[in-house]
Amino acid sequence: MSKRRNNYVLAVLFFFLLKDIFIQSYEEGVGYIMYLAFGILAYTTLVIERLPKLKEITLNKTLVFVSILLITANTYTLHVIMNMIGFVFESTTQVAMFYMYGAFMMILSVSAVAYNNQANSNRSLLFTFMVFAFILSDVTSLFAYYFGIEFCYYIDRVSYLLGFAFLINYGLNFSLIREEKQQLEQLIGNEYAEIEDFDYSAFAKAYSEEFEIADSKASLYTFLENRNAKDG
Repeated sequence: MSKRRNNYVLAVLFFFLLKDIFIQSYEEGVGYIMYLAFGILAYTTLVIERLPKLKEITLNKTLVFVSILLITANTYTLHVIMNMIGFVFESTTQVAMFYMYGAFMMILSVSAVAYNNQANSNRSLLFTFMVFAFILSDVTSLFAYYFGIEFCYYIDRVSYLLGFAFLINYGLNFSLIREEKQQLEQLIGNEYAEIEDFDYSAFAKAYSEEFEIADSKASLYTFLENRNAKDG
């Protein structure tokens, strides 16, 4: 586990802690804005943590379809919620922050699906569960608070706690990291066994130095292309 990745997890936990502190003054203008701001920072940190890998994703029809479906569903949900609770906003800043919060929810959900599509590992699945647990918590908390739907409070709290459990497991579970690395090594062995002079150790060294955790098939292609270009 890298110190950098530990810091990402700690930063997300810290932002969620501050978000929960400001929920105490949720009905005040500044309190509401700060609540949304720290939620946005938490989601942004999760996206940034995955960003180096997301740059290497190879698009396919399934990923594009699911991404469009998620963006459409999130946009529609955001629009419906806005129409329902728009009357509670006291300023344009609150409206802008609300839409920004929803936008980062969409970005995070798409990044989770893309990561799972890319790595197809238990760790990527855990990340996906974590993201959708937090999103479910956000949505149900709105319905519970503004419409008095009692059972939504229970869904909100359970989802929120599950999200934290998934986050800690994702960030600090060394066995999942090793398992994900082994899956890539197996992928390399299966797809490039015919390449007799393939330098596995060089790939592992180059990959580990830059990314620290092997979880991208696209990185293998990039490494091979760079090596061939250098040799040529």
